[in-house]
Amino acid sequence: MAYYFPKKPVKLDYIYFHVGRFVVRWADAEDAIDSCLRLFAAALNDPLYQIPRSTKRRIEAFKAGLAKCRLSPEQHSRGKALLARFEAIVEHRHWAVHAVLWNESWEAKTTFVSYLRVSLSDGGLEQRDYDLAEIEELADECGRLHVELWDWLTSDLGASTPKKAEKAARKIGVKLPRKLPVRKHL
Repeated sequence: MAYYFPKKPVKLDYIYFHVGRFVVRWADAEDAIDSCLRLFAAALNDPLYQIPRSTKRRIEAFKAGLAKCRLSPEQHSRGKALLARFEAIVEHRHWAVHAVLWNESWEAKTTFVSYLRVSLSDGGLEQRDYDLAEIEELADECGRLHVELWDWLTSDLGASTPKKAEKAARKIGVKLPRKLPVRKHL
C-alpha cells in the first residue's frame, strides 16, 4: 500500500491545524501541571523527588501531592476536579499524537478523521474517528484547563511570585528549612 498526499491537501491542512492546535494547548496544560508539581516538590522537600515526565506519572504525582500537602477542603476539591479534567483528555491526546491517519480521511468530503493504532492490550488494530469540531473542543478545553490550573496555583494556593511561592510551600508543606536555596524557577 502506497502512502501519498493529495495534490491539493486542503483538508489535510485543516487536520494539521486542528490536531496541532490541540497538541500545543495540551502542552500548555502539561506545563501548568508541572508548575503545580514543582510547588508540591518544594512543599514536601523530598531530596530524591524528580518531576515526572510521563503523563501517567504526572497524574500519580499530582494525586500524591494533593494527598500529602495541607490544603483546605476547597483547595483540595478544586485541585482534584482540575486533575479529573486533565485525565479526561489524556486518551484523546494519545490518539492525536501516537496514532496514524487512516482510511484516506484527508481526502474524504466529511469533517471526520480516522485514526489507526496498535492496541496496547492485545496487539490488534484499533480505529477511532474524530470530528474536527471534537478536536477543536478538546483544544479549547486544554486552553481553559491551562488557565484554571494557573489560577488555582497562583490565586487559590497563593504562589504568584517566587517569594509568595515559598510562603505557599511553607503553608501547604510538611516542613521546610528557615531559608530555602535560591531557585530561578519554581
